[in-house]
Amino acid sequence: MNGTAEFEPFGTHPDYRRLGLGRAMLLHGCIWRAAAGAGHVTVACLGAPGHPQARRLY
Repeated sequence: MNGTAEFEPFGTHPDYRRLGLGRAMLLHGCIWRAAAGAGHVTVACLGAPGHPQARRLY
């Protein structure tokens, strides 16, 4: 392991958005990777204007 973790792609089903599930999973992943020795986590976001849900999550 090189001390880095990356989440890509990541999202929730449209029926379950805005419930905090995506945020909870990202935080869980960050905590889990930090416990494994990652000092840096990258969350890759498409970020395009046509994907506002992804931009809000990330």
